[in-house]
Amino acid sequence: MADAGKIKLELRTFSENDLDGKFLAVVATASGSLNELIYREAQRRGVLCNVVDVPEYCDFFYPAVVRRGDLQIAISTTGQSPSLAQKIRQQLERQFGVGYAAWVEQLGATRRLILASDLDKETKLELLHSLASREAFEAALAKIPALSTRVEFGVEHEELSAQSEEHEGKSLSGGRGAGRSELLTVKALRLLRTADAVLHDDLVAPEILKLIPSTAQVHNVGKRCGKKKILQAEINCLMVALAASGLRVVRLKGGDPLIFGRAGEEIESLRRNSIPFEIVPGVTSAMGAAAAAQIPLTHRHASDALVFITAHRAKGCIPRTQTGASLSAAERL
Repeated sequence: MADAGKIKLELRTFSENDLDGKFLAVVATASGSLNELIYREAQRRGVLCNVVDVPEYCDFFYPAVVRRGDLQIAISTTGQSPSLAQKIRQQLERQFGVGYAAWVEQLGATRRLILASDLDKETKLELLHSLASREAFEAALAKIPALSTRVEFGVEHEELSAQSEEHEGKSLSGGRGAGRSELLTVKALRLLRTADAVLHDDLVAPEILKLIPSTAQVHNVGKRCGKKKILQAEINCLMVALAASGLRVVRLKGGDPLIFGRAGEEIESLRRNSIPFEIVPGVTSAMGAAAAAQIPLTHRHASDALVFITAHRAKGCIPRTQTGASLSAAERL
């Protein structure tokens, strides 16, 4: 971030002059004595201070926030247990899905019309309360495309909570349909909305990335031809490190994660480090293209086999098709 000019980074010791003209200070060093020194100096100067993970040295706290457009819900434990605040935030994000953003906007427009009408005060109040009910939201789901997130409300919250706990500290690999965000599976969508960290490829559409919780870590680990921003070994290490720290990690790929991707190498790395994981199938481009063209790939009168062939292997590996070796039954499938 410093190299990109997004932040100013100075690697040196602390000086009292660092607090000159400042309104707010966040302190996050590994030295308890230094943290206290900075806090005391900030108090003397009237500078608001937050010493990370030390509630008694905090003038303010960062709440966990659920944002759904104009709807914002903040959760705070006044620094006693940020982990609990995050868990409650995750539960609320499942309870209040992305559809609430469009619904709140609609409610605002309707509210202004009602308040400007000639109705009496009691009728206006009764209408506003009825429009903000759960029943009204459910009815709106079928009318507004932006609100069509029924998957969140088709399952009891207790069941969702249990599913969430099941994946804590896991790494999950999911895919979406090539070219169309609508081909993201229901399960991949549910896991994406409860993710603590997401590692995504360049081919993932922007509208998919908007479904990621605002509090989740997002890492673009895409590798395009001739433009490698990150090595595969680095991706493997990042997945392991995030999952080992207890975060729910989602590795989001375009298409199906097990076809034409590096899922095999990532799986090996997770297994070596005893990280539990789950594979969520996606719609590979072969299937997506065939569906778009309305061409059955295994028409019983025209074809009896379907073969996926990759254009290349890793350096040092000779494709079997070049060695003259025949494909096994498994490879043909």
